[in-house]
Amino acid sequence: MFWHQYMTNIQDPNSQSYSYKKLYANSLNSEITFIIPVYNNMPASNPMPQDIRVQGISMNQDTFVVNIDETGDAIPKITPTDATNKDVVWWVSDPEVVRVWNGHFRGLKEGTVTVTATTVDGGYSASCKVIVRDPNKNYVQSIQIEKEQYVSYVDEAFDISYTCYPLDSANTDLYWTTDNPEVVRVFGNRYRGLKEGTAKLIAITDDGKVRAESKVIIRDKNKVYVDKINLEKESYIIGIDQALDIGFKYTPTNATNAEFYWTSSNDDVLRVWGNRIRGLKEGTAEVIATTLDGTVEARATVVVRNTSQSYVEEIKTEKDEYTANINDAVDIPFTYAPTNAVNAEFYWSSSNDDIIRVWGNRFRALKPGIAEVIVRTIDGTVEKRVKVTVKDNTIPTVNYVKEINVDKEEYIANVDEAVDIPFTYTPADAVNAEFYWSSSNDDIIRVWGNRFRALKPGIAEVIVRTLDGTVEKRVKVTVKDNTVPTVNYVKEINVDKEEYTANVDEAVDIPFTYTPTNAVNAEFYWSSSNDEIIRVWGNRFRALKPGTAEVIVRTLDGTIEKRIKVVVKEDNVSLYAEGISDNKEETTAIVNIQEDKK
Repeated sequence: MFWHQYMTNIQDPNSQSYSYKKLYANSLNSEITFIIPVYNNMPASNPMPQDIRVQGISMNQDTFVVNIDETGDAIPKITPTDATNKDVVWWVSDPEVVRVWNGHFRGLKEGTVTVTATTVDGGYSASCKVIVRDPNKNYVQSIQIEKEQYVSYVDEAFDISYTCYPLDSANTDLYWTTDNPEVVRVFGNRYRGLKEGTAKLIAITDDGKVRAESKVIIRDKNKVYVDKINLEKESYIIGIDQALDIGFKYTPTNATNAEFYWTSSNDDVLRVWGNRIRGLKEGTAEVIATTLDGTVEARATVVVRNTSQSYVEEIKTEKDEYTANINDAVDIPFTYAPTNAVNAEFYWSSSNDDIIRVWGNRFRALKPGIAEVIVRTIDGTVEKRVKVTVKDNTIPTVNYVKEINVDKEEYIANVDEAVDIPFTYTPADAVNAEFYWSSSNDDIIRVWGNRFRALKPGIAEVIVRTLDGTVEKRVKVTVKDNTVPTVNYVKEINVDKEEYTANVDEAVDIPFTYTPTNAVNAEFYWSSSNDEIIRVWGNRFRALKPGTAEVIVRTLDGTIEKRIKVVVKEDNVSLYAEGISDNKEETTAIVNIQEDKK
């Protein structure tokens, strides 16, 4: 058959040259004239085509993930696209894990390999990673780092605790990196602070599909930093278009990072610039103060109201406590004042959905225990809680912890001292007598069971509560450093009077003292329990409208508090004649002095 092939038979050049030699055998030594036809528009010359050289290669993906016996395609991209020779040679780092042919690959067994394509022209290479999974195993779906933020010092090394889910995942060896290698060095899940600054720690699975981040702040040991921002009040109520300055302090006062960034959680309701706020429209928002390095934050709730309208001031329920059996459904009758309040919409909830289910002002008892029905206005300004005790009437009566009693309400300990807290509970036959112990500040005291260890000077609380959360007890702990001179803290705030009476628009100073006089925490925060009745600044208040409120003074660290009752009266009164009697000796006018009801 090859005799009928044109210019593909390898014998053809030989046979044709032999034929031509025979044809011109008698003329090989003489002149031969060839007649070559010439056509119209023929080019004067035809240059030889030039090869376009390969300049580079890349892959369509960096990483492929397939199961055993699954296939995939690694597609090389040659540049330029019109290169003459696009041939590549394929190589795989472990042919027992992945088989590769012309860019197609198949997973053979669990493992990770590198697949490389190299151009024949120029020897350019590009690689990708192929991960082969076992479909019978679990792989990481999420990573949880122990903390969202870490604070450490220059040259301090720290291990990051983390958990991969599901817990039986096969690929828990993570790749750790940072977005700022000048601030932290990362090696595995350990980092070291290099210089003052902020960075992110990033954990990534081998396939790059799951990642988690945590913020790291590196500090200079020779500097002092803000550890707390104290806002003047936890909540504010202001009118639309009303501007107000938020009083604040920070500790320690010599902190080097005492620059603050102020924001609003809802820019439509509240505008914030510096520590000044302005109400824009009715609603609720938060004013947020944060150190520029993001290490310390404080928040206050701000409710913006239309001052021409009335708002709920009180929610009253028929009873403050209910007892119900399992599966009982109970309605809670309630009222609110004033009745013309424009925000009279209420949100009802349960403090424990396992014990009681709540919908509207009705609850259903689900299982034995103690919980609360919580009703609050939608704007969160007024709240009422109703205690519910659920019993099981199908089984003998059981008792639950009613009270936790400790040996002392307050302890004083030196740094590194360990102290046991003796405690009892009543009744002794309570079925829920299991307790969870914790610290209000893990930097000051560490707590395990009913024992605590003092770590550094300061004030914290040991908190003990039943596992079901129904009963709680707090014990104050003051930690002192016995290696430094003893310091005193405020033990009592004394005021001139326990109660004041003032007329509208009257300003009153409240003389006060504290003991001991050499207390190191003698800084005080003054506030009003009702800003509509009295305005408070420092130890002075101004009466705004008739009513009763309290002036509250507490130490900045919140350890000592004093409350003074203030009754505001309207100073305008009128005289009303009740009657006139007349006789020969005298004329008597009976006068009733009443407050002018405006």
